[in-house]
Amino acid sequence: MTAIDPHPHQYHDEHDHHLHLDEAESQPISKVHLWQLFGVLVLTLGYASVEWWGSGKTHSVALLADAGHMVVDASGLLLTLAGGVISLVAQSLQANEKALKVEKIAALLNGLGLVGLSLYLWWTGFEQLASPKMIDAMPLLQIASGGFVVNLIAVFILHGGQKDNINVKGAYLHVLFDLLGSVTAIVSAVAVMVWHVYWLDPILSLGVAGLVSYSTWQFLKLVLSSDAKPHTGGCGHHH
Repeated sequence: MTAIDPHPHQYHDEHDHHLHLDEAESQPISKVHLWQLFGVLVLTLGYASVEWWGSGKTHSVALLADAGHMVVDASGLLLTLAGGVISLVAQSLQANEKALKVEKIAALLNGLGLVGLSLYLWWTGFEQLASPKMIDAMPLLQIASGGFVVNLIAVFILHGGQKDNINVKGAYLHVLFDLLGSVTAIVSAVAVMVWHVYWLDPILSLGVAGLVSYSTWQFLKLVLSSDAKPHTGGCGHHH
């Protein structure tokens, strides 16, 4: 008599979940991914300059932190693009395993950039908390709202690709935290306008720093655990 599996769906769900993670770690970058990354790079650099100028005008550490985050993002995106170009060249030479190793190194450096970002956010948050400054709420709200729209577009561009490639996933985490930083700045502006609460700005920045630190750790574990081996066969059926 054939034994009946009491949890057949659970087994297949777990199997498919692990298989999908393996595929996400092992698929080389594509030209489509590179164009997505380039578009996000242009958006990021353009609005980072606006937020950097706005942070000086409004004295908001949340806006300064978001601008700094976007600058780190831009450097990470440049690194990812450079690694992606090298990877495509390796793929054209039928050296997929070497291409994936190059991408793993680029992803690791991208993760270290996230570490630097989290340290920067902790430092600026505590510095502002120690001596809060007056915040010009209306310009802060306008600039942060624009940043929210820009970052939302960037998240939308990278959302699909982050499931397929480890480097796109790193870039996706960057812009996702940019989006969160914009939300933080918007909340800070509203708090100042309605309740005249200036200490909430650095508190929210420290909260973002904690989330960035946690997600950076998770991303680095994902990068270090990937085996950088090309996936063979059956990939399309699971997407």
